[in-house]
Amino acid sequence: MRNPELYMNRLYSKDWAKRGRPDVMVWDVIPIAKEQLVKVTRISQNSEDLQNVGLSVNPGNGGVEVWGEFVKEGVAVTWDRGTPDEIIFKCTNDKGFLRIEGFHAQPHTKRFLALRPRFTRWYGKGMTVEERDGLRIYHCHNHGFDGDFDNLVFSVELLPPKE
Repeated sequence: MRNPELYMNRLYSKDWAKRGRPDVMVWDVIPIAKEQLVKVTRISQNSEDLQNVGLSVNPGNGGVEVWGEFVKEGVAVTWDRGTPDEIIFKCTNDKGFLRIEGFHAQPHTKRFLALRPRFTRWYGKGMTVEERDGLRIYHCHNHGFDGDFDNLVFSVELLPPKE
């Protein structure tokens, strides 16, 4: 079983910190309800590479549902021309944490929805986050240590429970 601590703590990039950017993360972790609707919206994309957003919950009892597909632990959604800009996920878990990661897809990725994805660890990959008007806005960088963190910009909003 994977280390559950990985799903409970934000991971900062040591490589970016060495270059004077201690704010750059590999992934973020936010607290969520045991059953949580999460809206992810693509704000902008400035890359020829396909861009992914990965959502995962702690190992154990839980998973992520999107477009009628339930996957234990996590999913990655690939944004290309045919993918909607706004996607609603249903996350269930027993610990109350959601891990969020932005990354670019392997060239062979063809599906909008990658079930049981292998999240990419490119050298220099990272993202920053800002909070604005109840949203968490992520600015992603694909690889290398030059760039403006504009390869993919997306927001995450925790939706109120349905009554």
